[in-house]
Amino acid sequence: MGTAGCSPDCGLAVDLAIPTMILAPWVIWLVATVWAIVRLIRKKSALWVMLAGLGVSIVVYVAANVVMFTVLG
Repeated sequence: MGTAGCSPDCGLAVDLAIPTMILAPWVIWLVATVWAIVRLIRKKSALWVMLAGLGVSIVVYVAANVVMFTVLG
């Protein structure tokens, strides 16, 4: 629905922003979870890994939204 008013040549930015908004947070959370599990197995603190994953996923999601809505106007 965000691209409903988009002309046929909205550009590469929208074509990359939508999959980035959908997939990037899940991939970041998966990597952070695996990394945290590895740290827990090694008996190290893993809380900061999950918090960093949360922060990075939010930043990537918001950046993709900003790119898409800047291009759409």
